[in-house]
Order: sequence, then structure tokens, then C-alpha cells
Amino acid sequence: MVDEPTLLRGSYREAVGPAERTRATPTPSTEQERLTALCLQPAELLTQLRERTEDEVQAIVMILNHEIEVPNVPPFLIRSMDPSELACFEDIFMALEYPLYAHLAPGQRFFANMTKGAILAQIYVGVEAAPAQKRDIENFKKTLSRITLDMDTRVVKITFKGKQSAARWSGWQMPLAGKPLLLIDYESIIERAKVTKELVLLGSYQFEVEVRKGEITSKDMRWVLTQKLGLKVQSMMHPVTEPTGNKAQQWQVRIKANGCPEEIRHKSPVVVDSAEIVLHHLNGNVNWPCRRCQSPEHPTKYCRVSEAELETEAVKYKIQCSGKLPSTLGHSSRVYAAGNHPKTMADLEALLRKDGDNQRTKTSSKRMTVGSAPKRENASKSNSTADMTGKSSLPTEWGQSVNPDAGASKEDSTGSHDASATCIGQDFGSTEETKQKMPK
Repeated sequence: MVDEPTLLRGSYREAVGPAERTRATPTPSTEQERLTALCLQPAELLTQLRERTEDEVQAIVMILNHEIEVPNVPPFLIRSMDPSELACFEDIFMALEYPLYAHLAPGQRFFANMTKGAILAQIYVGVEAAPAQKRDIENFKKTLSRITLDMDTRVVKITFKGKQSAARWSGWQMPLAGKPLLLIDYESIIERAKVTKELVLLGSYQFEVEVRKGEITSKDMRWVLTQKLGLKVQSMMHPVTEPTGNKAQQWQVRIKANGCPEEIRHKSPVVVDSAEIVLHHLNGNVNWPCRRCQSPEHPTKYCRVSEAELETEAVKYKIQCSGKLPSTLGHSSRVYAAGNHPKTMADLEALLRKDGDNQRTKTSSKRMTVGSAPKRENASKSNSTADMTGKSSLPTEWGQSVNPDAGASKEDSTGSHDASATCIGQDFGSTEETKQKMPK
């Protein structure tokens, strides 16, 4: 823990100019300093275990509640815990570490299974950086406990010894290989999502799709992504190009997946019916795929494939889908035209409900949120402008849907960090009761 206040700056302008935000490390109290020193004192093994002192018990409680942070398990525990109890507490101690996450910038690529030292070597600023920036890097490397890099999910996980240390760096921009990566406290977001029901984006994957041939509506695009490619679409939006317009033949898609699914990994064009769309994995590639060889790994101007190999190379990245687009079968309109759109909210809800009934499966139709209104007996006889009686919850495969039968068990599984600590803590409680029975 760094004792002196540190101004966290994400850019050179912030480093040399007035700081807009200050995050000072809390000054520990005298009691915290005394118990921290107790946890750092070396201890020798005894031939017979003894009872823990009041200071030792208080130090353990403060560690469990993130009131003090120590780099390792307190050595004095070897005098009051047998090997099985000590192993259990070590698992608890490791579970108390608090993680922050950062997403790699587009185009950043690293080797798999990089060591902590190799990753830390990539966290640097140039010689022209301000002294405050260099000091921040040094303090950050001293504070963190572990750091891992997953290239499949393209997520960097930085673990600190406690929540207090992690809170100090949350929102800071970590310079990894010259790219500033924002550190995000997803653990707090997961806890908040239990109340707000917001979607946690840690387990989502985002990419872009664009129509290069033919005409495709949003319903057609969703049909291709879900029915033909088997993706779990969470959202589809046209990118906004200016305050009054958007790209009608391009979508930003977010799906439920920890990383890029195998079905679309290393793939670019998708041909279905008379249309052709192209996938852009914006998390890993800055530029759109090559128009000559269809490779998603390089743009057109850097293509080095010869003319004789173009056709063979393009087949590697192509996805050919069978079937007809829903709009070509008369299930929806092929063009955006005025005059046929609903005029009232009741008409819109009836149209949405009718379209949903045609696509909803028996399983998804049974998913209802907790406290939703009961089904009406005469629902089948009501006209198309009747109000909706319930709203479907999130799909269960998203991992955040409401399950009224599961109750607390579903809620506990939302945060793996808290769940693991709770599970281990129950075992620790049983050993604590055993220790109370030991003679002095």
C-alpha cells in the first residue's frame, strides 16, 4: 500500500496540468498499522498448537472485511492452525483478492500464456512522459498482486490484495503496449446489476456486419445471425453517422459469448439467398476485411495474394447459408415505406406481439419475469390491439435471467468472486468451531 497520495493521470495533459480528479490512498489508523505489523512478523512452528490472541483474532477479522491488506497469509497462523485449517484459510485469503478488468484495444495481439513479468514489461510510458505518469506506473506495478491476459476473451485481469487497493485504480487508464486501457470494476457492476437488472458486458462479444450485395432488413439480419449462424443476439443497432442519420445497411451486433464464437472466427463473407454480408471483428481488427481475398486479418491495400490464388483463398473465409430470407417469402417488407406503420402505442404493441408469436418457441414463451401479470383466460379471443400482459425476461443462456424457482441460488451464482469466498468461508467456520474446543 502506498502511503503518499498519488494523482492518477491518464494522459500527458493531465500529468502536466491541473489534476481534475484526485484519488489519495486512505491513511491507515494507528490500530490498523499495529495489526498490519503483527501480520508481517515472522513466526516459528510449535510442537503444540495454541489459542489465538485477541490481537490475532482482530487482525484476521479486519483482513476478512478488507480493513487491512497484507501481501501474504499472516505467519502467526502456523501456531494456531493445523495444516488442513491453514490450507482452507489460504484459499479464503486468495479469494479475498479483488479484480479489475480491461479490454484490449482493437488490433492488439499478444502471445498466449504470458507470464506476469512479460505482461508488466508491456506496461510502460515513453521517456517523454511526465514524472507523475512514470510514478503512477511504478506504484501500479507495486500494488497489484496478479495479472493475467486471455487472448480468447481479449480481457486483462488485474488482481489486487483488497478492495481498497483496487478502488484506487478503478477508472485509471493502464498503458499496455502504448494503448491506454480503462480499468473497470465489473465486480461492483455485477452487484449493482442484481438491483438495476442492467446487462453486464463482461461476457459479451461485439462485432459489425455490413451488406455488400442485395437488400437485407433488420429482421432478415437477425434471422441470419440466430437461425443460420447459431448466435445468441443481445442487441442490434444501426451505427449513427451524424445527428440525423445512420447506416441503414450496417449493424453493430452484441452477442452472448465470452469471446469470438468458433462459427464466425476467421470468417468474413456470409452468403445467403441473393444477399451477401461481411463480418468485421472490431475487437481484434482495426480495418474491415480484404475485398480481394476476403481475409479478416488485413485490409485490401495490404493484400499480397496473387490473382491465381484469390478464388482458393476466398473459400477459406466464406460462409454459405441455405434457405430464403424471411422478407423474400412475404413475411415482412423489403423496403422502408411510409403509410403502413402503426399510429398508436396499442397498434405497435399488437404488431410486435404478433411478430413475436410467429418466432417465439414454446420454451421462450414460458419465460416470464417475477411478479408479471397473470395470463388472461380470453387471450386468444382478444383483438390485436389489446395490451400486453407480461414481458419476457432475459434468456437463461445469458446468465442473468430471473428464475423464480431458483431464487437465491441463481443470485449467488451471478458473482463468482463472492460465491467462491462464501463457499470456502463455510468450511472455515467449521474449523473455527473446532479450534474453540481445543485446550489452552
